Amino acid sequence: MIDDARRYFPELRIPAVGGEFKLVYEPDAARPNSWMVNDHCLIRDMDGNVHFFGIENPFPSTRQALEWMADALIPSDRPFISTLHQLMHGHLYRTGTHFRVGHAVAKSVWGPWQRCPAALDGGEERHGHGSPFVVRHENQYWMFEPSAGTGIYTSPDLVNWTAVKGGTLWSDSSVFGPGGHRDPCIVRMDDGTYVQYFAANDAQGRNTIGLASSTHLHNWRAEQPCYIEHVPGAPFSGIFESPFVLRHGALYYLFAGFSHRHYYETFVVVSADPRRFLPEHKVTTLFTHAPEFIDIDGETYMSSCGIEDPQCLNHSELWMSRIRWLQP
Repeated sequence: MIDDARRYFPELRIPAVGGEFKLVYEPDAARPNSWMVNDHCLIRDMDGNVHFFGIENPFPSTRQALEWMADALIPSDRPFISTLHQLMHGHLYRTGTHFRVGHAVAKSVWGPWQRCPAALDGGEERHGHGSPFVVRHENQYWMFEPSAGTGIYTSPDLVNWTAVKGGTLWSDSSVFGPGGHRDPCIVRMDDGTYVQYFAANDAQGRNTIGLASSTHLHNWRAEQPCYIEHVPGAPFSGIFESPFVLRHGALYYLFAGFSHRHYYETFVVVSADPRRFLPEHKVTTLFTHAPEFIDIDGETYMSSCGIEDPQCLNHSELWMSRIRWLQP
C-alpha cells in the first residue's frame, strides 16, 4: 500500500510518534486510575490556553464489573473479538456511564492541567453524552456531541454551554445515515464550508467514515461517505471510530480507530481530496486510541486515551506526544 500511495502522492509524509507518549492529565489526581478518559477534543482559546473536553467515565468497582459482565463471561463458541466487544460495551456503555463531558485547561499541552466543572453532566442516573468536538465560529464556540436533539451546544467562553435548537437532529438518518453516527470531527474547508467526519455505517451495513457539510453549523447536508471498507467478520457494522482529518502540506490524512486487534489502534489514509479516501492508500498504523491533533507554534501534537482493552494497564488518562513527519 505504501508504494501505491507514494506513486500517487509524491509529497507523501508518514506521521509517527515523536519520541513517546507522556501522561499529562489525570481527572482525579488524588485517586489515579479511578476515572477513564475516552474520546475527547483539544482547542485553544483566544488567550492561547489549551482546553480539553472529553468523556470522563468513572471505573466501576470490581463487584459492579463482575455483576455487569456475568452474562458475557458464560463460556460460548463466539469468537474472542465478539466476546471482547461485548465485555467492553457491557461495563462501559450502560446507564451510569458516559454521563459527563469533562473540561480541563492548561497553558501547554504538557500541563499542568486544571480540572474544571464538567461542560455537560447528566448525572450517574443515565447514559447521556458521547464524544465531543469543539470549533470556534462567529465569535463563539460550538460543541458537537452525540446526545438528544441536535447534539449542538454554543458557548461564549468555553464554560457556559447552551443547547442549540432548530438545526439538523443528531438522529436524522437522511443526513447521517441509518445508524452509528458518532465521534464527530469538524474541519473548515478553504471556501468556508464546514465538513463533518463521523463514524457510521451505511444502508448496506458497510463500515464507513461518513460525511456531511454545512455553511453555518446549524443545518447539515448529506454527502457521500469519504471512506468505505468491507471488513470480513466484523462483529458489527460501523466498527471504525474516532475519525480525525489533518492537513499537512498539500495532502490530507484521515486517522480512524479500528479495534480489530486491540483497542489502541488507529490507521492512517492519505488523499489529495478531503472528501475521498481509499483503503489502498493506507500508509501506517499508530498505536493510539481516539487521537486528537492540535497545532501550536509550528508543532503538531497528538493525544491518546482510553483503557477499554484489558491487555493495556494504567493508560486510563490523557497522554500526549509530538508528531514527526517521515519521508517514506
